[in-house]
Amino acid sequence: MLRFRNDAIITLSIICLQLPFELVCAHWYEIIGSDILKFGLTTIYLFAIQYFTQIGGKVSVKLIKREKNVSSY
Repeated sequence: MLRFRNDAIITLSIICLQLPFELVCAHWYEIIGSDILKFGLTTIYLFAIQYFTQIGGKVSVKLIKREKNVSSY
């Protein structure tokens, strides 16, 4: 049950945090006409994704440590 809860937390955080960010970036990319600004937006996007991944990894480790693994011995 704890694993289901942890999976649900991660899934909802991806949907609620990362998806809107990606949609905004895609929208701005379509609006911007300058190639230099598009390159800058892509760079910012890549660094933001690395940051989100780092935070997600930390949250994942904390959730895994809180799980109570029961062996069937």
